Amino acid sequence: MSFDSAFGSLTLLLFFLVPGFISIKVYDLLVPGERRDFSKAILQVAAYGAINYALLFGAFLKVMNPHFAKENPHAQWVYLACMLLVAPIVWPVISLGFRSIPFVQKRTVPAVAKPWDDFFFTSQKTGEKFWVIVHLRDGRKVVGKYGERSFASTGAVPEQLYLEELHELRDGRLHKVPATKGGLFVQGSIEMLELFAISEEKDNGKE
Repeated sequence: MSFDSAFGSLTLLLFFLVPGFISIKVYDLLVPGERRDFSKAILQVAAYGAINYALLFGAFLKVMNPHFAKENPHAQWVYLACMLLVAPIVWPVISLGFRSIPFVQKRTVPAVAKPWDDFFFTSQKTGEKFWVIVHLRDGRKVVGKYGERSFASTGAVPEQLYLEELHELRDGRLHKVPATKGGLFVQGSIEMLELFAISEEKDNGKE
């Protein structure tokens, strides 16, 4: 195999693999899920790259035209960079936006597999605050506040929940535990979570 032939094959391979890899990485950043093993996902990467190539096939032919390259040498590289690097970032965003349409959402498999991931991933993006009653497997109940400094794990890692404040229920009111640094709850200790929305004016530990 000549150098030119090998270089051409490598270039063609990169045209499929690089956009596919970028699209999958962006999708994984937007949607919590299992940590992907790319050594086993090479066909999926190539498939996403092929989709990117198919969607931009007309533009690709125009850009690779010798006359276009001769007349617009710098523009050619800009267009190729957009096709290989920018477009693969845009496709997952468009896909998820399309899947969020109620009509489509009811007729497709949810992008997020677990309710835990869907709820906490959404709440972290929106900054929603709420009270949480954690039912532990040993029978105890712990009341805490999920706020800006709270965190819940998502994706492939085990479910863990950090509540930034712990509260006690006395006389029908919630009272903040003195010097509380919050509480960390790990998978296996949680039986159930009860969630209650709170508003800013009630965010004083006395609701």
